[in-house]
Amino acid sequence: MKSTKTARKKPARKPAVETVESRAERELSRGVERFEEGETKEAILAFEAALATGVRDAGLLPLILKNLASALQRLRSWERMLEITTSYVTLADATPQHHELVADAYGLHAIALQHVGRLEDALVAVNTGVAAKPIDTFLLWEKACVLVLRGDRPGALAVLEEVVTIDPDLKQGISEDEDFATLRSDPTFKALMSAD
Repeated sequence: MKSTKTARKKPARKPAVETVESRAERELSRGVERFEEGETKEAILAFEAALATGVRDAGLLPLILKNLASALQRLRSWERMLEITTSYVTLADATPQHHELVADAYGLHAIALQHVGRLEDALVAVNTGVAAKPIDTFLLWEKACVLVLRGDRPGALAVLEEVVTIDPDLKQGISEDEDFATLRSDPTFKALMSAD
């Protein structure tokens, strides 16, 4: 007996539509992988591609800006870093209840400002970050850098004392930081770095 069944065709699958967020996430992930592998220029291209998607997701956009700023810092691309951190700060100011976001944005912004020679603005930026997250060693360390570069050795030493009180394991990094080269012969700095 012959089958009277006719073969039914499967409907063609529609190609998945990639959203702005999924493209941005893919590029962000690719950038993080490249950054971790030391391929900073490739990481920057990926982060820039993520940013170019026009993503506005409140969780994703800050991550893209933070990672792009960090990669630009590694390459010492200060002017471009300043552009990105300015956007990051604007975003952080729109969500001031997110203390971590405010602290990260202003800390990175202070670094960029410091390296383009805008020390007064860098101090304002880092103080804004410290106000949002007072015991953040990254921010305090950056504040000490700005203070010493402005010539405020006592202020820098006071902040460094606070940093090593919070986390004594940072002493070696502080000792090696070129921003503190002018402090290395200072007896207070030496005592601070050798104290247990």
